[in-house]
This record gives sequence, C-alpha cells and structure tokens, in this order.
Amino acid sequence: MLKGRGLEVASNRPLRDGGTTTYEGGIRVPCLVRWRSRLPAGCVCAEPPTAMDVLPQDLGAAGEPWPTDRVLDGRDPVPVLAGEAPSALTFLYFEYGRFSAVRAGPYKLVRPSPAGPAELYDLRSDLGETRDLAAVDLERVATLKRAQRDWLSALRADEGR
Repeated sequence: MLKGRGLEVASNRPLRDGGTTTYEGGIRVPCLVRWRSRLPAGCVCAEPPTAMDVLPQDLGAAGEPWPTDRVLDGRDPVPVLAGEAPSALTFLYFEYGRFSAVRAGPYKLVRPSPAGPAELYDLRSDLGETRDLAAVDLERVATLKRAQRDWLSALRADEGR
C-alpha cells in the first residue's frame, strides 16, 4: 500500500512503490515466454522488453512482414530472449500522470513531479531505488534529461499527424 493512497496498489518489495508510479514497483512486470522450438528452457533474460514488442514478436513468429504504412515502436525481442543478440534499445521512456522516467542501461532517471528535482538510480546495485545519485552524476542526469525532452518533443510532433 502506498502512503496516502489506500488500497490502490499492493507492495512490490523489494521494488519501490507501485502501480501508478514510474519507480520499478510501478513499471517492472514479469514476462514469461515459452517457445519450445526457438527459446531454450529455463533461460533468464535480464534485458527489459516492452509491451510494444509483442506485435513485432508475433509478426516475426508468424513469418509475416512488418507493415510499411506505419511505424512500429517495438522490436522483435526473440533474438535477445534467445541470447543471440544484445538489446538494441538505447533508452526506455515511461510516463504516467505526473510521473516520468527514462532508462539507459542500468541507469534510470525518475521525475516524481514535473517541477521537482530529478532522481538518478543505478538499478544494478540499487533495484529498490533507495540511493539517489543525481547530485554526484550531473553529466548522466543531463544526458537522460535531454533524451527524455527529445522523446517528448517527438511524441508531441507525432500527435499532429
């Protein structure tokens, strides 16, 4: 339960917070994939897929071509899941209500409010997002803020099409 929010969400310990935030407890969801003829049993992939990867994955599994009349934001994650290729993702972006975040590799910049300070976490060593590194890694904060700003600008430009 989140403070002041009643029974809206449950605990996702050791992850921080829950369902209506961009902390790991609100965005990290287990993903189980089974494809006997393609993926080895029992493998664990640490690369984060996204919901946008489902359609490209399904198209690839069905042997169908990607549509040429629209942009698909996702990528087929099967080579990554099979351990054949590293993730092609440079950044992952999250926005929910007043919360936003951007992730690059293990680093994640969280904005709990639009006007408030940004928080930086290294998810390799701090999955619970308890140690804010923003004050000691100003260059990474600036890079992630710039990436997030550019992403939001591209989204707004695309809304008018």
